[in-house]
Amino acid sequence: MKISRALALLAFCPMPLCAQGTQGDYIARDFKFASGEVLPALRLHYTTLGTPRRDAAGVVRNAVMILHGTGGTGRAFLSPTYAGELFGPGKLLDTARFYVVLPDGIGHGGSSKPSDGLHARFPQYTYDDMVRAQQILLTQGLGVNHLRIVMGTSMGCMHAWVWGYTYPGFADGLVPLACAPAPIVGRNRMMRRMIMDDIRNDPAYMSGEYKEQPRLGIAAALLNDPKLLLLDEPANGLDPAGIVAMRDTLRALASQGKTVLISSHLLAEIQVMADTVGIIASGKLVREGPLKELLSMQAVVKVRVQPNQVDAAVATLAPLFAAERLTETDREEGWLTVHIAPDRAQEVSQQLAGAGIYVSGMESGTDLEMLFLGLTGGQAITGEGTFIGLGATANGSATAGKETAE
Repeated sequence: MKISRALALLAFCPMPLCAQGTQGDYIARDFKFASGEVLPALRLHYTTLGTPRRDAAGVVRNAVMILHGTGGTGRAFLSPTYAGELFGPGKLLDTARFYVVLPDGIGHGGSSKPSDGLHARFPQYTYDDMVRAQQILLTQGLGVNHLRIVMGTSMGCMHAWVWGYTYPGFADGLVPLACAPAPIVGRNRMMRRMIMDDIRNDPAYMSGEYKEQPRLGIAAALLNDPKLLLLDEPANGLDPAGIVAMRDTLRALASQGKTVLISSHLLAEIQVMADTVGIIASGKLVREGPLKELLSMQAVVKVRVQPNQVDAAVATLAPLFAAERLTETDREEGWLTVHIAPDRAQEVSQQLAGAGIYVSGMESGTDLEMLFLGLTGGQAITGEGTFIGLGATANGSATAGKETAE
């Protein structure tokens, strides 16, 4: 049951945004990397939402670029929890007003990457190369000569900092999320080095001329029958079938009494895989317990009424729900949020209808990502990052983790 739910979440995309999104590829000819290596044709994949608008001088004034993290793609930002809160009507980056560019970085998604065929012979690239490729995509591929903001998460956050000093003045502002402008050190660097060494030492890697993505990482880690497994982004690079197989493997290991700790940016995947979660922010444990209990804190029903009926709706619902469980989300659009279980949505609708208040929209659900952001204040944690993970549970399930420092 949980497996099918996971695939549904991973495949879901808000229909208006899916319809608006335009995908394309720009080929940068004879792209020279900082290493001195040259790639005759560097493919840069992208998704755009909205329409660019220029002022009288021909300067684009409404463009926004959002950059993904390690192992991600630009289209990851079309998830309901991200796109639904930023790109929809009346939201901060409403695509009726803004031109949103979601590029795939070098080595990711639909852009050129080692697994296209060059493997280990693919040019060595750095953040500087990735940012320069993004600038070429914008200026030469999309005709964008100015950005309102550059926003990035994790690795994309590091790219935002690089944009600031490489192309000062190109963007009005930078929004770097979940990273610190400092070298990768400590546990973060150690884990990355372990992953790279494990891949290189895998016989299937064949000195870089691999025939398929290396799959012996977890198997090699199990040779000495460890009691603790610490995995960083285990779903990266896997197709849906591989994600399901990985999830089943980790659950089986946890059922054998092993402690499985997972660090991942894919909170939708964590939500369907972990049963116990602990959340740490700024070195303090802010919440722990069964995932279902934590998500019940985030259970909401959002209801939309006519803007001129917001006060009447609040007056109708207030006697039924405690004051702290009823909030006004967006008065101009008429959205109210009631912090109750989704199965009580019909109760909200019936009460409003009985008072003669027309309900034009309704949403409900629970979301681990919004819970995480709410408990941590939505802020980047500096230093070693934020990690969630407590150990194997009594019923043999994995625990969850998230690292915010890249």
